Amino acid sequence: MNNNPYIFFTRLDGTKVLNDKRYLLGSWCLDLKNKNWMQLKDQCLSYHWKDRNKFKKDFFYLENFKERLLEELVVFLNDFHKTSYPKRYWRIIIGPWLINFIAVIFDRWEIIKSISNNFENFDTHLIFTKQEIPKDFFEFRNQLDDDLWNHVLFSEILKFQFPDNNFSELKIINQVEKNIFKKQFGIRRIFIKDILLKFISFLEFIAKNFYKFVGHKKRFAFYESGLNKKFFFKIILHLRTLPMTYGLFRKEQRIPKILIRNQSKIRAFKAKNEYEDFISSIIFDHMPIAYLEGYKKIEKESRRQLPAKIIVTGFSYWYNEFFKIWTAQQILENSKLIILEHGGSFQLSMNQMNHLEDIADIKTSWGIELNQSQKRLAPNKLSIVRKRRPSTKDQITMFDYESVRFSYRAVGAPIGPLVLEEHLLKLEFIELLPHDIRKFLKIKPKYLGSWNFEDSYSEIYGQEIISKYNDLNSIIQNSRLLISGYPQTTFSEGMFSGVPTILLFKEHLWEINEVYSSLITDLKEKQIIHNNANSAVKHIKNILGNEMDWWNSEEIIESRQNFNNLCNTISDNPAKEWSSFFKGIEKDMKESEKT
Repeated sequence: MNNNPYIFFTRLDGTKVLNDKRYLLGSWCLDLKNKNWMQLKDQCLSYHWKDRNKFKKDFFYLENFKERLLEELVVFLNDFHKTSYPKRYWRIIIGPWLINFIAVIFDRWEIIKSISNNFENFDTHLIFTKQEIPKDFFEFRNQLDDDLWNHVLFSEILKFQFPDNNFSELKIINQVEKNIFKKQFGIRRIFIKDILLKFISFLEFIAKNFYKFVGHKKRFAFYESGLNKKFFFKIILHLRTLPMTYGLFRKEQRIPKILIRNQSKIRAFKAKNEYEDFISSIIFDHMPIAYLEGYKKIEKESRRQLPAKIIVTGFSYWYNEFFKIWTAQQILENSKLIILEHGGSFQLSMNQMNHLEDIADIKTSWGIELNQSQKRLAPNKLSIVRKRRPSTKDQITMFDYESVRFSYRAVGAPIGPLVLEEHLLKLEFIELLPHDIRKFLKIKPKYLGSWNFEDSYSEIYGQEIISKYNDLNSIIQNSRLLISGYPQTTFSEGMFSGVPTILLFKEHLWEINEVYSSLITDLKEKQIIHNNANSAVKHIKNILGNEMDWWNSEEIIESRQNFNNLCNTISDNPAKEWSSFFKGIEKDMKESEKT
């Protein structure tokens, strides 16, 4: 090997480099179980979306590109399946995958492109192996955080961008453990529950066949709505409708694996740059089988499910292929799709590229309505038992932020290497806490990524720093102060809980809608929001021991009310309001049918 700089693309590369010109393509190469990871992070190349102006520019480009590509895919899919469905139909089905796919490929494209900004010549090892075609969105989502999948993709992009360069091929000895994107299909089975589910399924089978026999659609279909159980059953009673489990939605489809596809490009698509040319050449090697070879099977199975006039969900519109295909079919028959907010606080200005607005008839919001398709209602998943008076013996709980090592979408929040920036802020905060305060601190990991930050905290501060409480209510009832590590659901939950709450986060990495600007400024002035560790530690030192006096002071109560006015709808009878909302939709549909 010559004296060129050597770049490690992923953790898979264990090449021995004799010179000191060792670089990591990104911080996803770090293993936080390694005690030296702090020193190794200095060898990571800069991440292109750390430049937030570039991210904003790229986001709007990708949003436009997504629409251009979708136009071509609608034509292609209708031709492939011998159908003539409208754009909204195919958007519901392939939209989430397309939004992720184009952003992931663009991100990896820009990462490889940025190498030339740092080095004229360099060495690395590439991997060339046939990538497995994902069965559905879940398998695709798992691939995005897999070292092998990313190493192969980096290799393909490098050869596309620098076709004249020759690099050695890497022989894989040990595969890194994969991060698994958790499915919602599986239900933990115990004997009694298994019998109960079979009995419920039998009753649903009878009800479904009765509905079909009399030729009626079900009035409401609630599936993974995010409504907590007690709240949900209150609404069901108000609506006088029968809840169903929708077992077919939970059933994994047996779709045959496809090894080779003959389609190489979208024939009519006109690429405007090299990235678009590259993505059009690989798109059919990555498009899930559920949208092509497996679509007809799922579509046929979905027709066995009971039709519904109003479909309500909080999650399944994004990942559940069966649900998406069934929903798209129902909308062709004039059914309505209602998507519920599954998290609150500050809404991002750059997130899902208007996908929800494009597919839903109405989207509910915990706070202020940002567009005409939104409807403000009390939170559908807040089931918090508010705490009256914390004890000085209670713990201080910090809700951690985590996501996957490789970026998975263009979203106005820390992704990929930027997630580590948030972790470093939290480590700095803990380090600055005086010992007499730190002994009360417990961390609630998010468990939604592959960085494994729990290992990092435990390695430095011992396993005892990890909270022994798992559910939110237990944490609230045993905490004297809550620290949210990100400006979303846990911050809203903390503000509602009755426990003094602060927010500590890297504000510049979050693209928060400007409608919240004045509120955020106020919450900073009142020491509820902190952007740096020193500020948060200083504030905690000032209030600890009298935190409830601070929390219930006149000026803080005013700021908390301002927060609720924009972010958290408080209702005396939320079940009644939700029921009226659903009844209103039903009434409008009936009047529309008459005309």
